[in-house]
Amino acid sequence: KIINTSKSFICLNDIGKVYHWGFSLGKIKSNTRSELDKVFVTDIFTNGSSVVALTDNGKIVVWGSGSKGGKIDNNTKNILDNKTITNVYYNKYSFVVKTDDNNIYAWGNKNRGGELAIYDKDNNIINNNIILENIKNIISTDTAYVAIKDDNTVVTWGNESGGGNLTTQITNVHTIKSTSKAFTAIYNYDGTSGNIISWGDQNYGGDIMLSAEAKKSYYVDKISENTFTKLFSNKYSFCVINTDNRVFVWGLPKGGGYASTKARKALSSGVINIISSSSAYCAFKDDMSIITWGQSDKGGKLGSVYRWIKNEKLGKFMYKLDKEIYKNQVKLLKTGVVLVKGCKFGFSAIKRDNENYNV
Repeated sequence: KIINTSKSFICLNDIGKVYHWGFSLGKIKSNTRSELDKVFVTDIFTNGSSVVALTDNGKIVVWGSGSKGGKIDNNTKNILDNKTITNVYYNKYSFVVKTDDNNIYAWGNKNRGGELAIYDKDNNIINNNIILENIKNIISTDTAYVAIKDDNTVVTWGNESGGGNLTTQITNVHTIKSTSKAFTAIYNYDGTSGNIISWGDQNYGGDIMLSAEAKKSYYVDKISENTFTKLFSNKYSFCVINTDNRVFVWGLPKGGGYASTKARKALSSGVINIISSSSAYCAFKDDMSIITWGQSDKGGKLGSVYRWIKNEKLGKFMYKLDKEIYKNQVKLLKTGVVLVKGCKFGFSAIKRDNENYNV
């Protein structure tokens, strides 16, 4: 396994040894290096500023930014030294672990999930009596967490500006997705479909009603129905599919929270799956066609080329090239698409022509 940060790489091989290079996290203090050499590491995790290495006997080794999880406070460390850790979760500022006796422990930035408490946007404490029991999964934004319990209810903590303070009780939770600053859940799930609820930063998808489609007369009724089956997100926005295979989108407009009138019409039926990049989406339809929306140079527009060009003449040439590529790709991908994969920067599709497959 290899994980990367903006300035370094950390590698784990199949015999439990950790290697590192680069700046920042790529440089490890001698005592931490010595500790890593004595253990068999089974997995590694990073939030970009700190690293947690999980060993085969349920212990952890950490390094990196002390304020973002690279150092465990003495009280938590003493507890974890006598526990067996089974799962590791993290956000941009903190880490959370689950132990084999089903307890949850956190460290890092206290206002952003590193303490089992809820803080307001000004970092004033709202609730420091968060009880976490019988947790089966944990999802995070940059500054908050939501835990799904065995009974399919949820508990939140962290900063309320990032979704750490859900004030509505929800049950029968089917799935939860996150952007960098908000959560959305499908709940009241009856085995086929459920309702949706969003919370957190409104601009990043925390309010379903902040949608371009919300002005339509049908929107409130449609979005309130118990008909949603699949939920998707990227860094900035959410989208859902209902039982009519119709898609609804909301969140930051340039990050996939807005679909053009033409795209919305195409998304009104027949959608069976959606793939996301960091700020765009690609919907796969039952007629083997695809629809894209979101940031153009992250896959939101077919044929768009990622570029930052200061030269005016070259810029005009690239614009013309964009239009030509777009026309060709729209024609090529009108039908016959059998698989779409996404990454941070865009999408790739496999198209079938008779017995041939093309990428």
